[in-house]
Amino acid sequence: MNLLIWLLFWSFFKIGLLSFGGGYAMLPIIESEVARYEWMSGNAYAQTVALVSLAPGPLAANMAVSVGYHTAGIAGSAAAMAGFVTPSILLIVLIVVISQRFANKELDSFYYGIRPVIVAFVFYGAFRMAQSTPLLHSSPADMAITWIIAAAAYLSFSRFHLHPLLVLSGSGVAGWLLFQ
Repeated sequence: MNLLIWLLFWSFFKIGLLSFGGGYAMLPIIESEVARYEWMSGNAYAQTVALVSLAPGPLAANMAVSVGYHTAGIAGSAAAMAGFVTPSILLIVLIVVISQRFANKELDSFYYGIRPVIVAFVFYGAFRMAQSTPLLHSSPADMAITWIIAAAAYLSFSRFHLHPLLVLSGSGVAGWLLFQ
């Protein structure tokens, strides 16, 4: 097997095994692996995150496919995706076996301990994404527009419960119209 293909599999296997909290919480870990092996530039990575956020399906799985394809074509996509999902399948089987043997109180306590870490990962991912946004280093007017779009997106989710695809599409159109 090609060394690059194996490296993609192993990197995304580790990400799938050691990451909790969904795609956005995994972004800093994926970014770390991408930077470590220089598979993409920082700008290409940020653009990939933006594009993958618009695609249906789990963000982290879509990132695995995108990074794999960018790095080694279809074989890279297959290897990264296989590496990413294998730990989840193994962990689900293990959790089912364990949950049948232990009381729910022990598992609930474990999950309560993990939740704050997941929140920290999500905030860290958002912070890293904000740092790589060129508009944060632009004029005050552009920054104001950026914050207005972010606030509108937040309200769309939290207050009006709009579908994420609608909010992402609307934000993309607003950015396209306002920043041409």
